[in-house]
Amino acid sequence: MKTIWVSSSFLRWDVSASGWSPVSTSAAKQPYVILSHSADLLKRHSGVLFRVDAVLAMKRALDVRLKRLNHIYSFDRLCGKDIPKHIIQKLEYYGVVRPLMLRKLMDVRNTLEHGHKRPPTAERCEEFHEFVWYFLRSTEGIASWPVDGFEFRHPVHWANYEIICEKDRNWTFRLRGWLTPDMVSMTSRK
Repeated sequence: MKTIWVSSSFLRWDVSASGWSPVSTSAAKQPYVILSHSADLLKRHSGVLFRVDAVLAMKRALDVRLKRLNHIYSFDRLCGKDIPKHIIQKLEYYGVVRPLMLRKLMDVRNTLEHGHKRPPTAERCEEFHEFVWYFLRSTEGIASWPVDGFEFRHPVHWANYEIICEKDRNWTFRLRGWLTPDMVSMTSRK
């Protein structure tokens, strides 16, 4: 087998998803079931302990979704000079989520579990609940239909040059496509 070197310049081309694999709908719905429990706690009870339980249930819903995404995409296998270590930071790095509220909810949860502080007000709990719902909705597509391929198209000559990348769970890629001759070499070029 011969090694062929491909210029990384195609990574700056227009990119879109080119393949999806459906997953179990019950796995995708599990965080919503947990979040619904949190909503029930907030609606039916206004006591301090119920708000603590509601925040912890919201955190659990987030954890379930984050673990599911990590299971599907193996974010822990992605490493590099600029790639963050933690999954929330990785999701921000790749443009999947905006992490401010996510981190805030984690801080509240950690304070409640480890600092024994009072929970947020009922109104603030409602805000967190809505944020978690939006987080779940915004990650629904990638959690329910995992992307397993990418298509890179030349921004000017898109009909002539493209690369299709198919990835497996270990982030090993199989490339196929049409490139300009100067993008391919039988020896490494730095």
